[in-house]
Amino acid sequence: QDLVKRYVESIDGIASPFLKLVDLTRNFLTGITSIVCSLIFIKDFVLTLFSYKISKSIIVTLFIILLSSISFIALILIISRKATENWNYINGEYKGISRIYDTFKNIVMDYKTGKEIRVYQCQDFIENEAISKLRTDGKKLIKKAANQAAFSNSIIAIIAAIIGLLIYSFLGVCSLSFNLSSSFIIETTGAFSQIITGVTLVASTIGKEKMVLPYAKDFFKILSCYEESTYGTIDICCNFINIEFKNVYFKYPNQKNYALKNVSFKIDKLDKVALVGRNGSGKSTIIKLL
Repeated sequence: QDLVKRYVESIDGIASPFLKLVDLTRNFLTGITSIVCSLIFIKDFVLTLFSYKISKSIIVTLFIILLSSISFIALILIISRKATENWNYINGEYKGISRIYDTFKNIVMDYKTGKEIRVYQCQDFIENEAISKLRTDGKKLIKKAANQAAFSNSIIAIIAAIIGLLIYSFLGVCSLSFNLSSSFIIETTGAFSQIITGVTLVASTIGKEKMVLPYAKDFFKILSCYEESTYGTIDICCNFINIEFKNVYFKYPNQKNYALKNVSFKIDKLDKVALVGRNGSGKSTIIKLL
């Protein structure tokens, strides 16, 4: 029950952890596959390039572009991880406010508690503790998260554009210097573009596994649980019996107070009996013990 409760609460915060894990795994594998396949194709470009007589200036330029691209890619991964950590922190704070709001909303939406709210004049309290806090603190957190996401995404887009500009400029110089075919240049350009796309996909998964994996493990633990209850084999559908409680005591696990104390009653066969009492008096407990 604890696993199910924690898993259900996680769904409110990050949607289904299992589906989220599948989505992260798909993006990560797609990005890695895209990078590997593109590097295999770029290998042909490098071999073709070195089949010509290359000047030292072009070799130095190639080395600088390669080193700059690796540095920029590392920077993208660092920024993505930092942005994800900030988002996780803000999301945790917002969930706390949202949980308070949902709790009061469920109370207000339940017609049984409406009378108590009016009798004890709790309207202002609910307004201040739930609605106002969500409108003020919650709105600030959402705005902060949106600004940070926009800033990090903008930086990543700028870095990706710089990498693309360096690569495309280098390919243009190579095309003019070695008279490479336009189709070969277009294919190589596409391969470099796929590397940038692959890096972006991988970067989108960095850091998010910390938020998803613990709850995804709960999902698999729930699947591995088995029924521990034992059931009787006597068919009572047609064999009417009497029901009798004699001095029954019962309390739930980890509870100090008894839910039932010295309860005794007898129900004869074919009798129709109604259990009536206030909340917490033990009606449901008696039914469960039956």
